[in-house]
Amino acid sequence: MPSIKIVTVKSDVNIRGEVPICLQYIQNRRTYRLSLKKSVPSESWKGVPPEFIIEKGPHSLPLAKKINGALYDLFNMAREIVLDAEKTGETLTWETFRTKLFEEEEPQTYRSAHAQLMLHLRSQGVSAVTFKGYASRYRKFTAYKPDVYLHEINEEFVNDYAFWLRRRGDAVNTVYKTLHDLKAVMNHAHKTKIIHENPIQDFPLKKEVSEMPSLTQNEVEKLIALYESGTVDAPRENVLRQFLFACHTGLAYSDVVMLDYKEISEHGDIIFIESRRQKNGQRFVTVIPPKALAFINYPGEGKVFRSISNQKMNVYLKEVVAAAGITKHLTFHAARHTFGMSAINRGVRREIVQKMMGHAKSEMTDHYARLSITTILKEASEKL
Repeated sequence: MPSIKIVTVKSDVNIRGEVPICLQYIQNRRTYRLSLKKSVPSESWKGVPPEFIIEKGPHSLPLAKKINGALYDLFNMAREIVLDAEKTGETLTWETFRTKLFEEEEPQTYRSAHAQLMLHLRSQGVSAVTFKGYASRYRKFTAYKPDVYLHEINEEFVNDYAFWLRRRGDAVNTVYKTLHDLKAVMNHAHKTKIIHENPIQDFPLKKEVSEMPSLTQNEVEKLIALYESGTVDAPRENVLRQFLFACHTGLAYSDVVMLDYKEISEHGDIIFIESRRQKNGQRFVTVIPPKALAFINYPGEGKVFRSISNQKMNVYLKEVVAAAGITKHLTFHAARHTFGMSAINRGVRREIVQKMMGHAKSEMTDHYARLSITTILKEASEKL
């Protein structure tokens, strides 16, 4: 006859010095344990039904009585399953016992739930760039835990995972994105009724909002002067052309390298790009100002620019920015921020900027609503 106990596992103490509570099932000298999503300080554990957690005294815990009641109910339910199997002569394996206890099929793992979310996103037309980000962050999860049952993921699990991510050196926003993926998987599992409730639905995620780097008009003119000087070698000139073109059109790196001449059209005297973003598939329409035409061979055929990896692009960009006498630490994405800031400061309506930049949500465009000192002084002097 199997042995049933509710125990703590002292070898698995967490970063707060607490031990997890588990349901222990011993059969044929093999021990199985199932996490009950709760941990307590070892000195608060009594372990004698019905008082598993000390309810009175210096080591008592808040809600100890309520937790004890839930644990005792589970303990009795588990014991009844064992007794019923003994009466009927049923061979009660660990898998059968667990299924009977939770009255459900074999519990799903995070790996399977993650795969189902990816299938759902693919059916929604999510871009390859977004999938690449999900895949990268999923590899972090598997480095932390190769796999885990969904019912074992709770706020304590998320806290421990976040601590592990920070300890390995991940930045605040990297941790935010990684935990956001975890919540997305659990939310989808709850929505599709894989799990009855999502214990981390209200888990707070912290994101660090930092000022996005961009160039002033004067700094853009310095880069244009460097380009026109003819002193930059061919590989760096290629990068400089793409960066300056993005500063004037708002295209992201992935959209610049994939831009084809067939996506450039004319409407009267206006030359414009009409395409879809590589990142989110969002349709966008943006004007190519006359000044930006100097950076492409229009009209033409095929790809507009010679492609280069994002990493190499940023290495060369750092060099040309320094050669222009600009001390800011920039990546190629700064061109997109420069365009957004410039458009807002020149009075282009936000909804127009949103369409030009292919933002799926208006909140993204709001990031560029930081007005320059020149705009503030001009507006104030005219209207006050």
